[in-house]
Amino acid sequence: MILQDGRDTEVDLLGNHGNYKTILSKNTLNNPCPQCGNTIIKDTSSGGGAVYYCPVCQKI
Repeated sequence: MILQDGRDTEVDLLGNHGNYKTILSKNTLNNPCPQCGNTIIKDTSSGGGAVYYCPVCQKI
């Protein structure tokens, strides 16, 4: 991620997006999972940050 100037979902101080392609993010929330097609969900109980995941492929 560092070598690619950060995530593609974030911008730097000059407004440039990073080149690291995120698979599950705020931009993919409620979209189909690329693996199984189930809906991507958001969990905020992780202690401050948001976690985006597929509840079928990534069971707790």
